[in-house]
Amino acid sequence: MFEVDYLRRRAAQERVAALKAETMKVFRAHMDMALAYELRLLGA
Repeated sequence: MFEVDYLRRRAAQERVAALKAETMKVFRAHMDMALAYELRLLGA
């Protein structure tokens, strides 16, 4: 259960960071990380 909560929290944090990004490159990097955490959630 801890891992699921952690992954959910990290995905949300990455999405917030993406919204605050100043360049498209940084935005995309954060969104890619959010997607990676969400995919791990589906497998957890």
